[in-house]
Amino acid sequence: MRVFLSLMMLLLAFSSVQPAGAADTMADRTADKTRLQAAMQQYIDRNKVGDALLQLDFETGETRELYPTQAHPMIMQMGEHYVLCADLRDIEGKPVPVDFYIAPNGRRFTVYHTEIGNRSPLKALMQRGVVKNLR
Repeated sequence: MRVFLSLMMLLLAFSSVQPAGAADTMADRTADKTRLQAAMQQYIDRNKVGDALLQLDFETGETRELYPTQAHPMIMQMGEHYVLCADLRDIEGKPVPVDFYIAPNGRRFTVYHTEIGNRSPLKALMQRGVVKNLR
């Protein structure tokens, strides 16, 4: 019985040991996700006119107002870059998906491209395996 208890205590001791840097990696990943979400939100806030983001329709020349409603928690990775998504609503309340393409910029992240109401490019990148869910 003593041997069994000693083995169990030894097993428990080793099961709680993490590889060097494992906790740092998880903390870094969480911090990066937080910074990515912040970069998207800052982009939205900095580019709003009043309470809305404006989208220009190049065919009609009309400008559409889009109101932020919800950011998606999922983060996708594309090489060293990331893709985050949010839902905006037009003046009638119709949902409009927006994809934000984001690049690292030192310890920060910068939005370098947006796709408004056009999921086709992101879907094509996902189907080709270029964009994958970040774990």
